[in-house]
Amino acid sequence: MPKRKQNRDSDQDTDSNETQDLSQYDEVILEVFLNHYREGADRLVFRKDELAETCRKRGITIRNIPDIYRRG
Repeated sequence: MPKRKQNRDSDQDTDSNETQDLSQYDEVILEVFLNHYREGADRLVFRKDELAETCRKRGITIRNIPDIYRRG
């Protein structure tokens, strides 16, 4: 599992497991990544529609899908 966001006020993560919840957008990106990742791949190909569908499935409303890349 990828390392999650750290508390900006310290060098330590905020919980005892050294991880905290991913943002909703991080969760969307992670789901799409896991659906397409193959060991040894040097790129990941997916459609913008997959991001939109994953957002809809999770009840996330976003008007501009590329905003997902800029958040987090």
